[in-house]
Amino acid sequence: MKLLCHAVFLPALLLAGCTIERVHHDLDDGGDAGEADAARDAAATDAGTPDDGGLDGGAPDAELDAATQDAGVDDAGSDAGCTSSTYYADIDEDGHGDPTSSVMACAPPVGYVDSYDDCDDTDAEIRPGATDVCDGVDNDCDDAVDEAATADPTCTLPHASAICGTGGVCVVDSCAGGWRNCNGIEHDGCEVDTDTSAADCGMCDNSCAAGVGCVSGICDDVIGVSASLYHSCVVRAAGLVLCWGGNSYGVLGDGTMAPHRTPLPVSGPTDYVAVYAAEQHTCGLREPGTVRCWGGDYGTTPVEVPGLSDVVTLDGERGEMCAVTSSGSVLCWHPGGAPSTIAGISGAIDAAHGGQHGCAVLGSGAVKCWGDNYFGQLGDGTTDPAITPVTVVGLTDAVQIDAGDHYTCALRASGTVACWGRGNGGQLGRGYPGDANSPVAVSGLTDIIEIAAGYMHACAVRSTGVVYCWGSNADGEVGDGTMTDPVLEPVAVLGLTGGAYGVTAGFRHSCALRSDSSVMCWGANDNGQIGDGTTTERRTATAVSGLP
Repeated sequence: MKLLCHAVFLPALLLAGCTIERVHHDLDDGGDAGEADAARDAAATDAGTPDDGGLDGGAPDAELDAATQDAGVDDAGSDAGCTSSTYYADIDEDGHGDPTSSVMACAPPVGYVDSYDDCDDTDAEIRPGATDVCDGVDNDCDDAVDEAATADPTCTLPHASAICGTGGVCVVDSCAGGWRNCNGIEHDGCEVDTDTSAADCGMCDNSCAAGVGCVSGICDDVIGVSASLYHSCVVRAAGLVLCWGGNSYGVLGDGTMAPHRTPLPVSGPTDYVAVYAAEQHTCGLREPGTVRCWGGDYGTTPVEVPGLSDVVTLDGERGEMCAVTSSGSVLCWHPGGAPSTIAGISGAIDAAHGGQHGCAVLGSGAVKCWGDNYFGQLGDGTTDPAITPVTVVGLTDAVQIDAGDHYTCALRASGTVACWGRGNGGQLGRGYPGDANSPVAVSGLTDIIEIAAGYMHACAVRSTGVVYCWGSNADGEVGDGTMTDPVLEPVAVLGLTGGAYGVTAGFRHSCALRSDSSVMCWGANDNGQIGDGTTTERRTATAVSGLP
């Protein structure tokens, strides 16, 4: 017989996947292909060498059979007791063979296995049952790429849960709490903490004003300002209240009675949404609708006012405070006392107290007032005091109310302003001094969005962001750069070129809140109530230090 190989000589041919062909030769020219093995094998002299019919002295067939069995190669079943099988090369030794590389043998040769399901025999990590990782490769040999890679623990990205994307690249599936993928690059994770990033506060591309930080996803803008006798306060969007100025009653809320010429945080909770400064105390409206006050009878740190819930707005001066609830009720109290409901008021949307009289705006636009009326500050056309609320005459479209010392002003839905009560200092703004027991129009004001009534002067913000003030100006509280006193009609505050949207008026100073979160004040500054770090009187708008 002879052995024919399509590759190289045995045993190398076995590892190369060669095939073995047995050929019988007719040595006696008798046409007998079954000539005795003994005669043929006698001519074979080279053990393990294919038999060429005696022409090359090949090994006997028995010896060849032994050799091929030792090598693991089957000789086409001519040897008794050997059952041949197909074995497949397993170069990467992962237990799975290459279907394109096989041999027939009675037993598996070294480096061969009986399975043929490997799809890459050069990499032991690529095989049936392997973990399908995100790499663009069919790791588990199921003819699908990356189909299970969403659960791949190696597919991780910063601050994100990741899935396998096109081309075997991990991409963002969802961001961790507070984090966002603001640059739009899916394979680098969620790179922005929107809880703290001033450039992407709360969401991508939501930039806070210059100098304003981002706290818990909120641009920590100043959202409210309030001024009173000798101090001022602001509240920030994240809930912190800061106060400055005189502190003889503990109105700054820092636990002391020491004055401060620049803003100082109030002790205690930081969940305020509004702040209201009064003569001897300050109150803050908290997120749940409760109220805390400090100063005077409350002490030098915030104390919760009992009996108040669902409060939506506050106001007060001197020794009185009033609150409006979400149900439209008005409750008033003296510091240290318990709030009591004002009878005859329902459906209120705003309220104010000037110390000796109070007023409320109803949802209908009507205004009702109660208390002292010596100067006509109740607006009912008389000077008679009223224990129960009386209706202000001629007002049916009021949207905001504020009360000063014996006078009241209301913002109307038309954007105009009406005032009534005491007017000796020009605080009614009608061009001449004198009292009025019913509303009179403030001269020249249109497109007003907010008003404030101080001790004897008042201010208003126009929709253009310009602030106007009128009334007493002994300390420059009108802000026109002079000390002309009184100022009988509204004048624009100097130093404010626009951008204001909130205003407050205190005893002898005023402050405005601007859209860039800055606060500017003007007027008396003997107690540092301007907040610029000095006690210098300011006749034009001056920036409060440290804000925003």
